[in-house]
Amino acid sequence: MKFIMGMIIVVSLVVIHQLNFSRTPLYEIPKLLSASRAKEYCTCYFIFKKEDKHCLEKVLKDYPLFKYKLEENRVTFSNPIATSTAYVRKNRRLGCILK
Repeated sequence: MKFIMGMIIVVSLVVIHQLNFSRTPLYEIPKLLSASRAKEYCTCYFIFKKEDKHCLEKVLKDYPLFKYKLEENRVTFSNPIATSTAYVRKNRRLGCILK
C-alpha cells in the first residue's frame, strides 16, 4: 500500500511540474527522443567511424523500442509515435544534421 501511495505522489508531482514549468509539451517528447537517437547514432557511425553494433548498443541501451534504418549517408530512427532522420554533413567538425 505504501508503494502505491508513493507512486501516486511521484506521478502527481511529475504531472504538476510538467504542466506548470516545462516548455516542452508532453506530445513532443517522443519526437525529441527519436531525434536525439538519430543524431547520436549518426555521429557515432558516420563521424567517429565506429561499428554498427557498437553504435546501436550505445544508442538503444535505454530506449529499446526504437527501430532504425541505415542508408548510405543517413540514418532514420522511429518509434510508434515519431520518426527522425539524421544526415551526414561533409564537414567532420560539424557532424550530423537533423532533417
